[in-house]
Amino acid sequence: IELNSFKFSQNATYSDCCKGAMMAVMDKVLEGYPDSIPSPGKLVVSLKKALEYWQQLFHSICMGSEEEKAIIHALETMALGSGKAADVLGKEPAFRFVLQTLHDKEIVNEVAIFEWAEERKEEGKDGSRGALFWQQPTQDFLEWLEESSDEDSSDGSDDEDSD
Repeated sequence: IELNSFKFSQNATYSDCCKGAMMAVMDKVLEGYPDSIPSPGKLVVSLKKALEYWQQLFHSICMGSEEEKAIIHALETMALGSGKAADVLGKEPAFRFVLQTLHDKEIVNEVAIFEWAEERKEEGKDGSRGALFWQQPTQDFLEWLEESSDEDSSDGSDDEDSD
């Protein structure tokens, strides 16, 4: 109720709320490492633990792919900014691991990831926002996700053909 009230009082969208929530969760995760920069593996372990608590919030405020893309955009903003978040998320393969974790936790689905990827692909390799997209680990994850999505599609069509 408080989040909805705040959303309306600030004339914000659910995308704004998702972006702010993701940035807050990542900041909270990084607070657990006051004197060091966590490795990508430690970051994901800490993020998974945080998402056990915050996952329901994201499920409540993510109404569709626009909100889910806002979560990815929040991570991009943090990774391309300055400070500890940029130091962690900007290095390979951290962004890919975080993206995969959000997908595994069903906070960000394939549609949102593919829409984000298409936006970044159109920008090309020269833009700073595309830097995370063009990292090899991110490309590997997108390729795996596409293959997985294609397999799910073909499995579903095979079931329909057998009816």
